[in-house]
Amino acid sequence: MSAVGADGRRYPVRPVREAKYVRCVCGRELKGRAALANHAKKCAQEQARSAAFIARIESGT
Repeated sequence: MSAVGADGRRYPVRPVREAKYVRCVCGRELKGRAALANHAKKCAQEQARSAAFIARIESGT
């Protein structure tokens, strides 16, 4: 894709991607999965959810 500038030259144009917002268990809205991963290291509610998920997997149910 390209656009024509005021000087008549063609310039490459990248499409603008839509931001992917993710909501944590605590209710905080974060921009992207990487931000959620960084936030989850500090969030007590997210750590408790992860611990319960791992315990459920280890118990086999």
